[in-house]
Amino acid sequence: MPFTFDWGRCNTVLHNLYRVRDWSSTPKEIVRASSWSPMGDLNSPCYFMDQDIVIPARTCLQDELRGTFGSLANVKPSRQRSILVTFKGKPNGAGASVRDKVQCERPYKDIHGKLFGANLKDRYWGQLKPGADYMETIGDTIFCPLPRGTTGWATRTSDVIYA
Repeated sequence: MPFTFDWGRCNTVLHNLYRVRDWSSTPKEIVRASSWSPMGDLNSPCYFMDQDIVIPARTCLQDELRGTFGSLANVKPSRQRSILVTFKGKPNGAGASVRDKVQCERPYKDIHGKLFGANLKDRYWGQLKPGADYMETIGDTIFCPLPRGTTGWATRTSDVIYA
């Protein structure tokens, strides 16, 4: 019988999100149950990837995303996009070291011979396209890295799927 809970099969309520991985455990009574939740954290004891179903959370930008990218006519094909990669995240909380690495200075900026035409495209790390808002920037970007954060899922996943 499936059940739902924010932290998957860990039925503890923690007010410290950063401790869920080491302060939670799966009760033996529900080890064989299937959890339907927004939590899909592979690094916690609360999620079994072969047994649980992750339902992505609704993002704060859901209505704006539908308005901007709701029609395929508003989604720019990747070959027409001017930005190779954009990452606009905050390097704090769980997963901070991964997000720091994504934003670090890249001495290998020119990648000749690797991706045809890639050196002609812009790259934005830790910032948006100048003069553009978040929606315009992700709508003009080919790759949007989504490193893990406080939870196993990231609300930005929904954002880039729309874009």
